[in-house]
Amino acid sequence: MDDHELAILLDRLMRRFGAGIHQRARTVDVHGVGPLGGMLLTQLAEMNPARLSDLVSSMHRDKSQMTRVVRRLEQSGLLMRSQDPDDGRAVVVSLTPAGLEQVRVIREVMSDVVGELFKPLDDESRATLLDVLRQL
Repeated sequence: MDDHELAILLDRLMRRFGAGIHQRARTVDVHGVGPLGGMLLTQLAEMNPARLSDLVSSMHRDKSQMTRVVRRLEQSGLLMRSQDPDDGRAVVVSLTPAGLEQVRVIREVMSDVVGELFKPLDDESRATLLDVLRQL
C-alpha cells in the first residue's frame, strides 16, 4: 500500500470515528465541553497534572485558544489551574474529580465507536492493528 492510499483510508476512518463521536456527544456532553474541550480533557488525563504550555504544545494549538478552553472547563468544574511550584510564572492544569469522570465517559464513548468501526475485523486482525498503533 502506498502512502497516498493510506492517507485516504486514514482520512475516511477519522471521519467515521468523528461522526460516531459527534452522534453520541449530544447525550453525554452534559458540561458542553465540545470537541476541543473533550480532546483537551483526554490529553490532560495522560499528562495530569501538566503545565499549560506543555498541554498547548502537545495538542499543537494556539495558546490563546487553549487558554479560553481551559477557562471554560475550569468554570464548569472539570479542571483547575494553579501556579507551578517550580516556576511561579507558569500555570499548572489538573483534572478535578468531575473532570476525571468526564474523561471516563468520553473514553467509554470512544471505545463504543471503535468497537463498531472495527467489528468486521477478527480478533487476530484487531490484535495486529493494536500492535501497529502502539508503535506510532
